[in-house]
Amino acid sequence: MNPFIFRDTGSFLHRIDPRAKIAALLLSFLAVTAQPLPEGVLLITVFIVAWTILGRALFGVRRIGVILMSILIITTLIWGLMKRDVGVFSLSSLLFGFVNGIKIDAMIISGVAFLATTRHEEVGCGLQRLGLPYRATFVLSMAMRLVPVFIGTGYTVIQAQTARGLDLSGGAPVVRVRRYLALLTPLLLSALRVSGPLTQALESKGFGRSGRSSLIELHWRRHDNAVLVIWFVIAISSIWMAISK
Repeated sequence: MNPFIFRDTGSFLHRIDPRAKIAALLLSFLAVTAQPLPEGVLLITVFIVAWTILGRALFGVRRIGVILMSILIITTLIWGLMKRDVGVFSLSSLLFGFVNGIKIDAMIISGVAFLATTRHEEVGCGLQRLGLPYRATFVLSMAMRLVPVFIGTGYTVIQAQTARGLDLSGGAPVVRVRRYLALLTPLLLSALRVSGPLTQALESKGFGRSGRSSLIELHWRRHDNAVLVIWFVIAISSIWMAISK
């Protein structure tokens, strides 16, 4: 299984400046969470899905399709049970939970579209150009790079332990948890092996010194303005509808 999300498909979203994509991601979150009407939430979700299709990032959504459906079902049931002011498992409570589940799924899909069309280096460079300190952007970009690596290492360790006779699927839940604890030691050793050469590489390249340059050159173009205006209008419309409701 390939743990990396990014794919260079040459889509329209790949050509957008990472600063515009970061702003679009945050504005999409704001638009979804602020939208009070179910029809508005569905409309924004459809727009986010279309945005994902425009970036040819549906492969990432398909990989987490089960998770998205589980979130939607669990959120609907929980809110249907907890919203007692309109009746337990009433049509209103279930609709309220369904809309909130759609909001969560829409934000996850928006995040997947962003990660599938933006390199880790571009994320760090974009955040730095937006005013974040270099150390903070480096930590974030490095986490985005290493987490998929550790996930891939985890799959490799699971396959190796299974080949040696470790059964991770059978037994009671408590027994399975204990068996998974046997995976922590090789994962920890793998992380230590990565951190050592990484520290030496950073020191040799003068990490933390002033006068730092970047190989990535960002260019803000007209279509970046258009993307920013579109998402800004959507977010402001949602806020206005929430205030005027």
